[in-house]
Amino acid sequence: MSLLTMASRRRRAGGALTLSQQVQAWLSGTPGYALDPSDLTLLDQISTGGTPVVNASDPVGRYRTKPWGNAASVDFIQATAASRPAWNGAAGLSWDGVDDVMNVNPGAGKAVLNGAAAATWAVRFKRSVASAGILGFFSWVTSATTMRLRIEITAGGGIDVTVRRNDGVAGATYSSAGGLISLNTDYTLIVVVDFTGANTIEAYLNGTQRINTALTDGTGAVSATDSNTVRLGHSSGTIVSGRQVVAAKLADASAQTMLKGWLEEVPL
Repeated sequence: MSLLTMASRRRRAGGALTLSQQVQAWLSGTPGYALDPSDLTLLDQISTGGTPVVNASDPVGRYRTKPWGNAASVDFIQATAASRPAWNGAAGLSWDGVDDVMNVNPGAGKAVLNGAAAATWAVRFKRSVASAGILGFFSWVTSATTMRLRIEITAGGGIDVTVRRNDGVAGATYSSAGGLISLNTDYTLIVVVDFTGANTIEAYLNGTQRINTALTDGTGAVSATDSNTVRLGHSSGTIVSGRQVVAAKLADASAQTMLKGWLEEVPL
C-alpha cells in the first residue's frame, strides 16, 4: 500500500489532518486567503484566464487564491504583459525588481483588513540581490504611501513592517536588526499584529522572533473602510515569493508552527 493511500485512509478514519487541511481549518470563517504558486491550477499567463502556466519562466497574469477562509477565490491580476512576474518552475513567483506587480483592485480580497482587530501575514521567500523589496501591502488607495500594512525586506537584510490603522494617524515602521537575510536562501516570515488586545507587533523569521514592540499609532481596530488595493510585488527587489497566508486573526505559537510547516512543505 502506498504512503499516500495509507495517509488518505488515516484521514478518513479520523487521523491527523494534512497541513493544507489545518491551514484551511484555521482560515475557515475569517476574511483571509492562502496563495500557493506550486499549484498550477491557480496560475494563468494572462489576466483574463485561458492560458495555463506550464513551463518555468511562463508569465503569470492571474494568480488565484485557494478558496479558503472567505470561501471564494480571489484573483490577483496584471493586465500589462511587461509587469507580470514569472513562475520559477517549482513553488515560487519571480519578481523582476523593476515593475512586476499584481493587484486585487477591486475584489473581495481587499476587505481582509476592513475593521480588523488583528492581522497575520505569513510568507515564504528568497532574494537574489541585496536591494530593498516589498513583499506586499494593503493600501486605501493605489499608493504605497497610504498603506495599512506593508512588509518589506531592506537592502541591509532586515525586516520593515509599516502599520497605519486609519487615516487619522501617521502610522509607523517597525524594524528588525539588519544582516538577517542572506542571498539565495529560503526564509519564512510571519508577522502578527494585535490592534485591539496587546496593541503589539511581532515578526518571526524562520521561527525566531525579530520584532516585538508596542504599536505607536494609537489604539483600536483598523478603520472599517475597504482597502482599495491589495498588492503583491510592488517592484520587489528581485524576490521569489512562495506560499502565503493572510488572515484577520492572531496566529498563536501553535498556529505559527502549523503555518510555517505549510509554507515550507514545498521548496522554492
